[in-house]
Amino acid sequence: MRKSEEEGRYKIGRNALMRSIVICIVAVIIGSFAIPGLLAQETGAAVEVRVTPESEYVEEGATFSVTIDVDDVTDLKSGQFDLSFDFEVLELKEVEAGSLGGETLPIVIENLVDAGTVRVVCVVSGETASGSGHLAKVSFKVIGAEGKTSRLDISNGDLSDNGTIWFYIDEEFRDEFNGREIPDELKENLKSRGRILEDPTVDVIEKDNKWKITDTRVYMVIAKDSKLRIQDTGEIFTNWVNAEISVGGADNEEEEEEDGEEVSEEVIRPGSPEITVLKPAEAVVGNVVRESRAFTISVHQIADISWQINGSVVQTNESITEASFTKSAVIGSWNVSTIATNTTTGLSDTHSWIWHVTLTATPSPTLAPRVTPTPTRAPGVTPTPKPAAITRTTAKPKSTPTTKPAGFEVIFAIAMLAIAFLLVRKR
Repeated sequence: MRKSEEEGRYKIGRNALMRSIVICIVAVIIGSFAIPGLLAQETGAAVEVRVTPESEYVEEGATFSVTIDVDDVTDLKSGQFDLSFDFEVLELKEVEAGSLGGETLPIVIENLVDAGTVRVVCVVSGETASGSGHLAKVSFKVIGAEGKTSRLDISNGDLSDNGTIWFYIDEEFRDEFNGREIPDELKENLKSRGRILEDPTVDVIEKDNKWKITDTRVYMVIAKDSKLRIQDTGEIFTNWVNAEISVGGADNEEEEEEDGEEVSEEVIRPGSPEITVLKPAEAVVGNVVRESRAFTISVHQIADISWQINGSVVQTNESITEASFTKSAVIGSWNVSTIATNTTTGLSDTHSWIWHVTLTATPSPTLAPRVTPTPTRAPGVTPTPKPAAITRTTAKPKSTPTTKPAGFEVIFAIAMLAIAFLLVRKR
């Protein structure tokens, strides 16, 4: 009788243990599929924002619109951008509110920065919005003659979520931040809130008082009331894609390309491109925070131009001889580089500026004159001809980290359950 009862209890325990093991395994499998999607934006995957005209070709005297489209954004709270155009070809008529995930994005700021640039700021009318849609709709009237073109370029773009995470740590960690190090206490605080630092960098904005941490998220550290306040800025990493329109039909465009073939053949030369004009000419430049700084180069042959800040590509210009990059000043020291590449030969020329941005104006020291480096083949460039020019801008401060596998704790729990099952079975 006792033996029968023991066998019954054993079977019940074994069945319960088997069910627990199955549940754990299923949970891990489901998590392996669900977690990457939930964390896609959290881990720094860039959201794409692009200028989308109704058509690449517009008729002289016509009115048309472009939308500033955004794809797969999560918890968007606000967005802003400057849209530049050729004011001799296009006349700005109207800026209308956008929509995202059923939420309206009212325009709170709309003003002309200059004759060919409109600044737009929009804010979600509700709490936040997610999904795909457009930030704004911008209408133009064509005032240029047939055959003219205008680029539609975005600069100073920024998307933000609600950035709700903030907390305080002890002020004793100032020295570690000054030394560009991350205190363990900060790592633990962020981890307890579901934020794990992967490859953070620290910028000292104001010694002993203000620092910026850039990782898959961007955090500000500010000294306040004998404490250090940690605040998520809410910045969403974004790729910005520009566009171009032409006045006239596609047939006219093809005729112009045929007429310009001989000229193009004269400009596209084998060998290395050479950067011939630099603006600013100084190797070290300075600005006060929020000022705009433009960098411009000219090349003696058609080339692809890449712009980088601290090694990260922020804008590319294809098949041109002159290019500009404009950025609103953010506190810190930045290495702004431009690379001109001949896509036929793969050879390139480079130049860099050191850009210091401070709270107050400071004189900019001047370095030695620029020395043109020996032409080298750009890595990963396939020597093939390029089509007509179109500009694409990207902004992605961090490379997208790979999603990590299930945690060690889950695997350990499964292993322990399996061991327990073997022990019960042996018994």
